[in-house]
Amino acid sequence: MCDTEMVIIIMCKSLFSCTGGSIIAMLAELMVEPVGRQFRYMFCFNNFAQEFKERKENLVSAKDRLQDVVRAAERNAEEIYKDVKKWLEDANNEIEGAKPLENEIGKNGKCFTWCPNCMPQFKLSKALAKNSETFRKLGESSEKFTKVAAKRPPQRIEFLTSKEFTPSKSSEEALEQSMEALKDDNVNMIGLYGMGKTTLVKEVGRIATESQLFDEVLMATMSQNPNVTDIQNRMADMLGLKIEENSKEGRADRLRQRLKKVRKMLITLDDQIVFLGLFSEEEAWDLFRINAGLDDGGSTLNTVARDVARECNGLPIALATMGRALRDKSENQWRRVSKQLKNSQFPDMEQIEEKNAYACLKLSYDYLKSTETKLCFLLCCLFPEDYNIPVEYLTRYAVGYGLHGDGEPIEDAREQVHEAIKDLKACCLLLGTETEEHVRMHDLVRDFAIQIASSEEYGFMVKAGIGLKEWPMSNKSFEGCTTISLMGTKLAELPEGLVCLQLKVLLLEVDMV
Repeated sequence: MCDTEMVIIIMCKSLFSCTGGSIIAMLAELMVEPVGRQFRYMFCFNNFAQEFKERKENLVSAKDRLQDVVRAAERNAEEIYKDVKKWLEDANNEIEGAKPLENEIGKNGKCFTWCPNCMPQFKLSKALAKNSETFRKLGESSEKFTKVAAKRPPQRIEFLTSKEFTPSKSSEEALEQSMEALKDDNVNMIGLYGMGKTTLVKEVGRIATESQLFDEVLMATMSQNPNVTDIQNRMADMLGLKIEENSKEGRADRLRQRLKKVRKMLITLDDQIVFLGLFSEEEAWDLFRINAGLDDGGSTLNTVARDVARECNGLPIALATMGRALRDKSENQWRRVSKQLKNSQFPDMEQIEEKNAYACLKLSYDYLKSTETKLCFLLCCLFPEDYNIPVEYLTRYAVGYGLHGDGEPIEDAREQVHEAIKDLKACCLLLGTETEEHVRMHDLVRDFAIQIASSEEYGFMVKAGIGLKEWPMSNKSFEGCTTISLMGTKLAELPEGLVCLQLKVLLLEVDMV
């Protein structure tokens, strides 16, 4: 603060040294606010400038500290509070907006001799004081943010895009029946592999949520050998429930207590699942034509394409994979595929629908662009049914199998795997998930992949996710294996004398629950 007597002396000298216009303007200002404060604007410029700099630095420090906490919360996938975002925005605007004042501080002249700049300095001091007070209030208000974010609400159900759900007479009728059936106490769904049950279930969940028929809509996947703990965890996540109990019974009771608080809830258990009939010939042709990129005309190619579509026997997964595989192919290739499908034989398949689906999948597999893409496809069958397959794990297994040579950067292999996954998704042999870091494989496609991978050419042995308690075969049967997957087993120890001279990839994961 300025010394009062010094202020008065300097004021008198200054008044006589300033121009007439400046004196009149300053006198007008003095009439508005208290005189003491106005005198300080005139004669304590350095004090205002110093206070401005200090409070600005304090605000910058407070902003940086809060920004660090916000970044940490964002890395933890938390939702930042709106008032925190608003404070950071305001602080940044004030700091940026004060830059012109900082520039003026350096340019400002003195007002203690004959000087025409008394009025600009007076106004600058006043502006500095105003900004300093704003800095102070903002800095103090940042102290209230003891918490900057909250955990994001759990994802309820993986809804479909319009591209995934292709309306047809069969699917629309089944959807209508399913929505009506939700009023009943018991709802069951039966059907063949690949006929669109999961797709229908997801669409039912979407419509049920949008129409607010239920307070909560949950979906869990039940494989042939369900992992109860995983299902409990997934449902707890969707409910935002933290389960600390370790036993299945304790976890089940915790879930039951949480579910009792919800008045009306829809829970869909997929793959343990009104009957969804096979597509009619015209419906099948529409789906096939869309995936193959064909016009609905009477060309010679369309005649052959209809023959191929008939061989898919109305199964949506066969129609989609076969259509994508033949997109942009020549008419000769279409004719060759049609002949192969008619002559295909899968003696292990009991149902004609599965035989047709396997034949379509085999041709789709044969049409894959490269051996690397085929390898990535086969490596996906190492995981249990309905597993969210980490793309990074696929990269590691591909490297272990020998996807790229020694000394080559791992990044090259990672790029190859990502490119392969892109191709596999494009031809419907792999499915996307909620994130780009994971993929999934349809049950029927996985069964087909295991059949190919188990041949002598590849030497895979896949016993994943079936709760295996004993070694599947004698030790000698492992000698020719290149890849073994025993994920989700209950094996307590490895057998003695195990010899695997050709082994490249070994996956061991014990499920102790």
